[in-house]
Order: sequence, then C-alpha cells, then structure tokens
Amino acid sequence: MSTGKINFLSLILLKMLFFCNVSNSQICSVAPYNENFNIGIGTFLNNGWILDSGGTQSLNTGPSDDISGGGNYIYYEASGSPQDTVFLISECFNISSLTNPTLRFYYHMYGANIGTLNIYINNNLEWSLSGNQFNSWNLSQIDLINYSGIDIVVTFSAVYGGGWAGDIAIDNIEISEPLPGCTDSLACNYDAFAIVDDGSCLYPAIAPYFEGFGTGSLPLGNGCNWFKSELMGDGWQFNGLPEYAASYNGRDTGTYAWVDFSNSDSAVVLEMEPVNMVNLTTPALFFDYFSDLDTFLTIWQNPSLNKLFIETWDGLNWNLLGSFQLNISGWNTYYKYLTNTAYINDIVKIRFRAEESQSGGSNYLNDLLLDNVRIENIVFGCTDSLACNYDALANIEDSSCCYNTSFSTISITSCDSYSVNSSIFNNSGNYNINYINSCGCDSVISLELTIFYSDSVFVTDSSYTSYIWGSQNLTQSGLYVDLLTNINGCDSIVYLDLTIFYDSMSNVGLNNILNYTKSASERIDILGRKNNSFKKSLQFIINNKGRVKKYLIIE
Repeated sequence: MSTGKINFLSLILLKMLFFCNVSNSQICSVAPYNENFNIGIGTFLNNGWILDSGGTQSLNTGPSDDISGGGNYIYYEASGSPQDTVFLISECFNISSLTNPTLRFYYHMYGANIGTLNIYINNNLEWSLSGNQFNSWNLSQIDLINYSGIDIVVTFSAVYGGGWAGDIAIDNIEISEPLPGCTDSLACNYDAFAIVDDGSCLYPAIAPYFEGFGTGSLPLGNGCNWFKSELMGDGWQFNGLPEYAASYNGRDTGTYAWVDFSNSDSAVVLEMEPVNMVNLTTPALFFDYFSDLDTFLTIWQNPSLNKLFIETWDGLNWNLLGSFQLNISGWNTYYKYLTNTAYINDIVKIRFRAEESQSGGSNYLNDLLLDNVRIENIVFGCTDSLACNYDALANIEDSSCCYNTSFSTISITSCDSYSVNSSIFNNSGNYNINYINSCGCDSVISLELTIFYSDSVFVTDSSYTSYIWGSQNLTQSGLYVDLLTNINGCDSIVYLDLTIFYDSMSNVGLNNILNYTKSASERIDILGRKNNSFKKSLQFIINNKGRVKKYLIIE
C-alpha cells in the first residue's frame, strides 16, 4: 500500500466539511456501492469536476459518450483557465460485508496534454496514471483487502497536464466483490482481478488468418477483438470514400480500412486481434497497401508522403517490423517475415500505426488504405491465374509461371526415323507436333524433318599376312561384320569377305615384284601355278599396307 498523501489545504477543508466521520462506521454507507452519474454526482463532494454527456467542448480530447452509451460521466476540463488540481471525494463506506473488497471504475484519458489521474484511499495514494491512454474507456480495479475492518473514503484527483488537450473523465464507480471474469492468463481478455471464471474467455485466432474489412466497421475478430485509437486525428475508418487519388482506388467503400489525413494526425493505431501461429512453419504478415499520388497532384502540390509503421508486441514493448512511405500506383501487396520477430508463445500481436509526415502542408493529399490482412505460411510459386501452372496456394511469385506456347518452326535431321511424344516418323516432311511442356502447358512445334538412312555394304578384299580394318588387325581369312558411320552420320553395317595370303605364295615372289605376267601360252591359278583351264593374264599389286590387289586381264 502506498503512503503518498494529499497535502492540499483545499482538500483538507473539504473533508472537514464532509458529513462523514470515517471513525464512526454507523453513519457510513455499507458497500456494495455504485455511482454512474446518470442522475447527478450522487453523494460525492466535488471540487472542480464537470458533469457531462456526449463529447467535451474540445476536439481530440475527452470522451464522446459515457461507458454505457447515452448517459453521463464526470470529467476535468483542461481548456480555458483550468484548476491545477481538481478533487472528487466520496462519502465513507463500510466494507466489512465484502470478502474481497474491490474499487472498480472506468477512466478516459485521451489527448496530447493529458496530466495525471490519482486515486487515494483514506489519503493514501493507491493508484496513479499519467499521459495519453488513447480514445477509449478503460477499466481499472484496486484491491481494498488491506482496508478490511475499517471504513474508507475514496478521492479522485485530476492534475493539469499543461495544455487544453488534457480532458480526463471517470465513470461507473463501484465498490463490491471482484467481478467474475476470465481467469485464464492465455486468453486475450484475461482479467487479473477476476476470481471466479465466468466462461467469457476469448482466445487468439488460429493461423492461417485473414481479415478483409468487409463489414464496413471495426472488425470484431475471429477470437478476440480488433482495437483502434489515435493520439490526434480521425483514426482508422472502415467506410466512406477517401479523397484525391485514393478515391479512385478501384475497390468498393466498406471493403478496406483507411486513414483520412485531412486533420492533424498522430499515433493513428489499428491493432489486430492476437493470432496463434502454432500451425505455421514459415509465418509471415501479408497485406494490401495503397499510397498513390497521381502525376497531377505531384506536379501541382509536391505533396508530402505520410507514413505507415508495422509493429509487434513482445509483452513489454512495441517493436518495429517495417515502415512504408511510398508513392506507387494502385494497390500493392507486401509481406514481412514473422519468424524472427517479437511474439509470445506463438501468439503474435500486430498493429498498424499511421503518422502524418509533417505538421500541416499537403498531407491531406495522401490518404493511406489497408486491405486483406493475413498471417500465413510463405509459399513460393506461380501466382498468375492465367498461367497453366498457377498455384492457388502460392503467395510469393518465384518467376516459374508457364503459358500455352507455339514455337517457331524447327528443323531436325535424324537417321532412319524420328520419335516424339510416342509418334514415330520414318519419312522426311513437315509435321505439327502437339505436346505438354515441362510446366504442364499445351504447346505446338512446327517440325521440318529430314530422314537419312543407314547403309548395308558388302566388301571383298584380300591381303598378305594381315589386314587392318578400323581398329582391328585381322590375320585370318573369313567374313567380318562392323558398324560404321556413313557420310550422313547414320549407322551402317559393313560386311567384309577377307582372304589372307600366307608364305605359300613365295613361289611367285610376290614380296619382290610389283607386276607379274605369265605368257599367254601358260595357264596359272591365283597362286601362279600352271593351270590349263583358263587363259588369262594375271597382275598382282602389293601396296604399302601389305594388301594384295588382284586384277584379271582377259586376253
């Protein structure tokens, strides 16, 4: 329990005038107690607070309505010549009937010059908050267990923050048992003060996640709620038409979120509901973004480009994930990896924060638009739906797209036949070939085909002692077969009928003569022996490879 004291003469005088004596429990009101200010300020003693409904008299500060809607609240007006400190003092309360006595209240602290709101219990400072808490009502609870057995007086004190945009409001003050609520710390509506779980817990959405802003209002969320706030400005909007280049964005109103920079805008925040990424292996944030200034506007005004920041929550602080200050035509899709960013137990909280680039100037020409926010795995592939290998699951283009293609005429030369796509062509000609390419697309090839054929050759030859044929050195007479390549590059079969002469031919001196002729009166066979059966002139030529060429000359 804090020991801070209120050392203000005015407060002391007010308490002296107050009818309640906290030492006498018999005249104190018995808790539970509630005051919503709808019919006045009740039993409170007031020094400077103002009873109000609707909005306060200053723009960009104070609430626009009470916590329940249509009722009253009480607030500190920071415009004009405000008091440095104002007080709202309760009667005394007997809290002995409460098992877990709790002070509960709503506060609204919105504006650039917010000071401090202090809560005192019997002059002890038990709660204090300073600075802008954005444009929303917030619930706070103070545990009063240390005051069990004694009566209490509650004092609400608002302190001036140094400017007119510093209105502070309170509403719906209650002293009672803690309200039932969500007691699960993993839930996004976890209530640290709740003792009894009432089944109201809301849990983060499960990725893959998508929000397309199709309701024309702040998304309710798939598990928890979205949240928006702004330090100054109109905040994120979900309906209506942006201005200038953004009004021609090509999408229907009510189907995207946008920021109007007509006024001074700062810390314009759109916070996503938390998303559980436990099912993702390569998680990333994707979104469509529009920040387009057409050529005319650029030449006319040289407008300033407004900024968009993407941030993630680590449980203590918001961390920058990326920033954008762009002038690019139309809608564009961007993504940011989430694998190395700040999140808690696979649960990521992301916010989009818009800021004007400078105070005044031409910021109003650059409204920012946001659409199709999603958290999913990164999948590389063809993202063009016109491609035949379009991948509906792909969200990152990898330049693999293939399309239906007709190739120019190609010329092919082949031996004996040509085969393609199970078709066999045996003759030269022009053919159209339909086939499926490597991407699975229908394609056409115009084929000019020339067919050459293999040969079959029979050769008869002879040699003395040995015969060189290709890579072989043949030393025996016989029939040989080899596979060679013809002049067109086709395989050809060559048959060789080979005769090898041995030393038995030495009687004719074939190693020492180039030409050998017998007279016509003598008949000889191929070995030069007498033979009267034929009347021929024989000529033998021995070349440098040892081959014997035979010529028969008929006389």
